[in-house]
Amino acid sequence: MKQKTLVLLAVLFGFAALLALLSGSGSVAKGAAPGRAPSEATVPYSGQLSDDLGQPVADGAYAFTFALYDDAQGGNLLWSETQSGVAVTGGTFTTQLGRVAALPTSARADGLWLAVSVRGPDEADFTLLNPRQLIDAAVASAPASPAAAAACAHDHFGELWNGDATGMPAGGGLKISSNYNAIEGVSTGSGVGLQGSSANGAGISGWSTNMIGITAQTNTANFPALMATGWTSTSPALEINGSFHVTDAGIDTDTTVFIHRVNTASGGNLCASQAYSTVIDNPIINSEPGAILIVTPNYGSNTSGVGPAIGIPAVFYDSANTCGKGNNKWVIYNLNGAAQINNSMFNVMVVLP
Repeated sequence: MKQKTLVLLAVLFGFAALLALLSGSGSVAKGAAPGRAPSEATVPYSGQLSDDLGQPVADGAYAFTFALYDDAQGGNLLWSETQSGVAVTGGTFTTQLGRVAALPTSARADGLWLAVSVRGPDEADFTLLNPRQLIDAAVASAPASPAAAAACAHDHFGELWNGDATGMPAGGGLKISSNYNAIEGVSTGSGVGLQGSSANGAGISGWSTNMIGITAQTNTANFPALMATGWTSTSPALEINGSFHVTDAGIDTDTTVFIHRVNTASGGNLCASQAYSTVIDNPIINSEPGAILIVTPNYGSNTSGVGPAIGIPAVFYDSANTCGKGNNKWVIYNLNGAAQINNSMFNVMVVLP
C-alpha cells in the first residue's frame, strides 16, 4: 500500500482529560456522556492523513487502530481498540478514543505513547504510522484553544489546533503573535516542515508589520522551499497582492529575474550572424529549452545613456549554436530587424518547467 503520514496529530481538548482519566483521579474526560463512569469516558481525537507526497489522502471510510504503550518502542500494551468506518474528508478525521474499548483507569498517567495504524477503503492491511505520539504532562498542560496560548512556554509537537475564528482577522484556526518568528516549521526527515489547508480560505496566511510575513527555505536540491497547490482547475495555487521581488536580482545575475545588457564588443554577447540578436548566457536557463521567458525593454539609465533598439523583443532557443556563443542558450532578437545597441538592456523573467 502507499505510504501514509499522520500530520498535526492531536487529541483535541483531551490530553489533560486523558491523563486525569488514566491517573484514576475520578475526573470524566471531555466528550464523556452524562452519567458515564470515568472508565467509560471518551476523548475527542483529530488528525490529518497525508500520502507520501504530502497531499491529503482520498476521501472515504477508513479503519483505525489506536493503542497505548508505556514506551516509545516496544513496551507494554496498556489499551487498544479498532474503529471502522471513520470518515476522512480532505485528509482530516475526527473520532472518540474509547468508544469501542473502554479506556483503562489503572494505566500509568505520565509518559504514555499512542500508536496509530490505518487501513484505507480499498486496502487489506493496516499500516502503522510512525512514530508513536508521546502523551505526557507537558503536552497535557497545553491550552485547549489558541486564545489561551499567550503565555505558553513549551512546544506543541504533534498537536492539531482547531478554532472558530473568534477574534481572528478574516477567520482562522490558529493565531500566534510574536516580535520575531511567530511560526517556524522545521523538518529534519522526509516530511513537510509546515502544512496548512482550508476548505474556504487560505491554507497559510502570514503578515508582519516590520519584517517578513512568511519565509521558506530548503537545503535539498530539487525540492522547492515553498510549494502551493490549487485543488481545482479554477483555484490559484499562489496569489500575490503586491509586488514580486527577487532578492539579489540585477544585471546578468543568475536569478530567475534579471536584466540582460547587450555587449557588442568583440567577445561580447552579440550574435555573430545576426546583429539584431543578443545571446543570454545564464546558468538558470542554459540547456533549458522548456523555459518560459518574459522579456521587456528596459529604458532605464545605463552607461551609454541609450535605450534598446526600437522594436518588439522576441526570444528563441539556440540549440545548434547559430550565434556562435555556444549550444543551448537563449537569444533575444528585435522583430523589426533593428541592430542591437551596445549597453541597451532587457528585463527578463524566467519560469522553469
